[in-house]
Amino acid sequence: MKINLVKANVRNVVAKAEIKLTKRKFSSIVSLADPPEGVKDFGLFGLSYMRAKTKHYAIGSLGEIPDSDKKGEYLFFLYYTINKDDLPSPISLIKNLTPIRVLIHHLSETISSAFFDCEALFDYSCEMFRSSMGLPITISEEEDSAFNEIRGFRIAKTEKDKVLYNAIVDRPDNKDISVTLNLAMNEAFSEGLPKIILDRAEGLSLNLIEQESSDK
Repeated sequence: MKINLVKANVRNVVAKAEIKLTKRKFSSIVSLADPPEGVKDFGLFGLSYMRAKTKHYAIGSLGEIPDSDKKGEYLFFLYYTINKDDLPSPISLIKNLTPIRVLIHHLSETISSAFFDCEALFDYSCEMFRSSMGLPITISEEEDSAFNEIRGFRIAKTEKDKVLYNAIVDRPDNKDISVTLNLAMNEAFSEGLPKIILDRAEGLSLNLIEQESSDK
């Protein structure tokens, strides 16, 4: 459950899924965690830990789907980050939350698998990596041209007109390389779920960058 974002060059990773539960099961899980002040029918779980000398933060939640009339369906949300400013909840609150493993354990008792929409944001140092597409790409040498450089692109894997996963690769300041990867996965609820998602996303992102040679 304590995944190493630094090793994978990840700033944050998100996963969410709409799942079916009985009202009794939902209420029993939510009762294991204190909801945020003024919020009903919502369970917030958390985790903070150290990896690679860097503080990691994680949030897990279970609640009703906003603006939905789907009865018996709830939204599971999982979020890991190394940037405290990206957190949807105060750090002081996370330290006192029921651990995320409790949430996943109780969901695994009822649900065999779920369809997860995932997003991972990677930051690759330009001192160690380069874009496999050779960013930036010069498209004009003319001084009066409207644009002269391509610094990013969107790429996708499709199958029969369906997008299986996609990524945006960007070098806005022509320094570090940012990769935002979106993918969908059908996986079981297990304690290893965050690691499975991270490994899958990292494996895809590595197709978009190359490691600089050590003798450069």
